[in-house]
Amino acid sequence: MTPDLIRLDGQVALVTGGGTPLAHAAATALAEAGADTALLYTTGIDETRKAVAALRRRCMGLQLDLSRATVPQLQGAVQQVGIQLGRLDILVNCAPTADAVPALDCTEEEWDQALRVSLRASFFLCQAAGTYFRKQGRGKIINVAPLQPALPQRASIAYATCNNALVALTHLLASEWAPLGIDVNCIILGPPGTNPTMAIEPQASAPVEAASARCPATADSLPGALVYLASAASDGIHGASLLVDISSLLA
Repeated sequence: MTPDLIRLDGQVALVTGGGTPLAHAAATALAEAGADTALLYTTGIDETRKAVAALRRRCMGLQLDLSRATVPQLQGAVQQVGIQLGRLDILVNCAPTADAVPALDCTEEEWDQALRVSLRASFFLCQAAGTYFRKQGRGKIINVAPLQPALPQRASIAYATCNNALVALTHLLASEWAPLGIDVNCIILGPPGTNPTMAIEPQASAPVEAASARCPATADSLPGALVYLASAASDGIHGASLLVDISSLLA
């Protein structure tokens, strides 16, 4: 693999969850690889803006509460990135989903909140980005699914359900959109000991196995896994689920 394959120079990425440690790590990793970034956020992206600017890349902020956003607003956010930054090449869905609430204590509001952010917003952002990517003949979508909370004893039924559903959504979109030149893949996050079989996995295939081999899961793997899936190095990889340990970010 040549270094040029994992460069993102001249590309633009849209990252959700702005203001969280995960989105900060994603945006700075993409910027280090050469991409300009746009962040969907509610509050607090100054640190990320400074980090991206220090890497001499552009960072655009779009304030939008994914738990309340309408479909036209989600579609408009994608279009606005394309207009203001000149293009869109990568979508990273990594907004936080739900607080850790066990099944017997989960309320209707908490359940609906998780569904709106993790599934509803993620799908319609994927759909809007997919429409944009189809016109240009290529694009990368990366859905980030924390499989477990930082503290397993505080498991959340809404959290686990939505994130497993996000993995399934990834696989379905990957199958449908691969002929359009759109690669859709997933990064599954979890602390040491996470069982990747808890996720809904497709049948093992050579491309998926190759992706896992090139991106071994270690505590420092998020930037490498994310940039790999966003770059030309992963062209032709569809529906892969890479398990990455980022317990330091989730703590």
